Amino acid sequence: MKNVIGRMNPMVKKLWIKALETSRLPNGKRIYQGNGRLCKINTAGKRELHCCLGVLEEIHAIAHPDNVRIEKIDDQKIFNNNSNILSEATRKWTGLDSNDPTLFFAKQNIKCLASGANDGDPYTSTRDGRAKAIKKQSFKKIAEAIRISW
Repeated sequence: MKNVIGRMNPMVKKLWIKALETSRLPNGKRIYQGNGRLCKINTAGKRELHCCLGVLEEIHAIAHPDNVRIEKIDDQKIFNNNSNILSEATRKWTGLDSNDPTLFFAKQNIKCLASGANDGDPYTSTRDGRAKAIKKQSFKKIAEAIRISW
């Protein structure tokens, strides 16, 4: 089953899946999964904790540094004035139709927003529209859903 939700730039899709599966950005930087923001900065551990959408913002910043403005404010990174969903510049670059795109998890028969898959969301639904919660998904499970969804 392919492209059950929509389309995205195939090169970007490949980079995003690889980053999520390997926990490394294309530049080799290690990434750690977080929630609630695109990127939280854990000052105690000196780590950046990314949502799956934050990983996509980082990939865009590496590929096109002139198109992504990154600010560090308090304990988070802001990408083109966005801290919770994809910036419009990144959304256009990916070819996605939403700043918080829908993913389909075939094994659970659940479709939900990417942010909800990353953080856990009690308000998702099955493919046929029945209400069903989703627990926080690992980067690897999100990568599997990306493969199917677009």
